Amino acid sequence: MQELSKEIRETLGRLATTGFELLPMLDVGTHYIVGRDGLIALVQRHEDGGFGTSGNPGRLSERGLATFVRRAETGAFVAKGLDLPASPEECETVAKFASDLRLALSGEADEDPPPSGGRQSENPGYCLQPRRAQ
Repeated sequence: MQELSKEIRETLGRLATTGFELLPMLDVGTHYIVGRDGLIALVQRHEDGGFGTSGNPGRLSERGLATFVRRAETGAFVAKGLDLPASPEECETVAKFASDLRLALSGEADEDPPPSGGRQSENPGYCLQPRRAQ
């Protein structure tokens, strides 16, 4: 069995610290499947076993992976023959998932936390508020 590199061990540690799990999918050799909070994302798997970039988050549905897509001022989970509207709370969960996953994979620190001490969304487009009538 091959020993994991320091970089891979560190990435696995960051993923675990932020609550992500690697889901076992033996027949998917080109990507890792990473999950948290009912969401999953495909992450590129390098030849050496290292982690690449992630795809759009989504969730498993009766039709397979339903990927989150933004539409106008809202979002939806979409798969072939399936289109499930996302609530504002689901949009926030997707934004946090994507932001946390990007940071865990890159090893970058969140250098500019908002003044309130909470996390600001790295993907503000995930959660657009409806426009108010003028």
